[in-house]
Amino acid sequence: MTDTEDTMTEEEESGSDREENDGYYTPFPVAQAIMRYLTLDGVVTPGVHQYLLEPSVGKGAFAAAMVAALKPEEVVGVDIVHHEGVDAVCEFKQSDFMRYHPEEAVDFIGGNPPFTHAEEHIRHGVQLLDPEIGVMALLLRLAFLGGSDRNLKSTHLPRLRKKAEKSWNPTGIGIHDTYRPQYVYVLDKRPSFVQRLKPKFKDGKPVMSKRDPTKQLMVKTTQESGEYGVFVFVAKTMRDPDLVQEFRALPWWNDLGRKMPTDGK
Repeated sequence: MTDTEDTMTEEEESGSDREENDGYYTPFPVAQAIMRYLTLDGVVTPGVHQYLLEPSVGKGAFAAAMVAALKPEEVVGVDIVHHEGVDAVCEFKQSDFMRYHPEEAVDFIGGNPPFTHAEEHIRHGVQLLDPEIGVMALLLRLAFLGGSDRNLKSTHLPRLRKKAEKSWNPTGIGIHDTYRPQYVYVLDKRPSFVQRLKPKFKDGKPVMSKRDPTKQLMVKTTQESGEYGVFVFVAKTMRDPDLVQEFRALPWWNDLGRKMPTDGK
């Protein structure tokens, strides 16, 4: 928690802190740690994975981390909204990712798609991968592992299958029955994607700003999300029904030299 002398905006006062288009942007240290571990583990390799893509690129945290880790020939960022500064880390393409079709296959796709569109990103992203060396790594809530409607073939629940047939997925087959992540890297600390400002109190009394004693001091707080993991889909194995998934630790928080809290939160 960090003190600040700023006051709340109208949006923050009203409690509306949701980003337009579900845009909760990845902190760069998280993206950097993800790329570091994927490289150290040999999931992606400098000099091999040269053509990279970040879907729903936002402000380009993953694109910047990709450049630092892999020194690629090309990095493309796709999004329906153009953010200032993103052109410095990638070749920006303004488009809905689900309608984006590059001329050549992509070696590596990495990013943090909107959770409400995660399944769509996976289904489209795997179609863009190079069939020999292609890898896709997406930062998602671990809750994505659950959900019986994502495992329709294995659950055999007619109601859910019927629901899927009416949706954008006409096959009636859940995402986990079609594409299986070979690795799931579990983050040791929940990343924070949203910051809020709230009034500061001490001993039940408001703390006033030193710059303007008529205004109460505001403090920045982070809104913690659910537990997160990096889902890694490998083109050669993701359609294998007998694939044994491997869970790995990704201690990005410890890598920053921070100690884990003792209460487990």
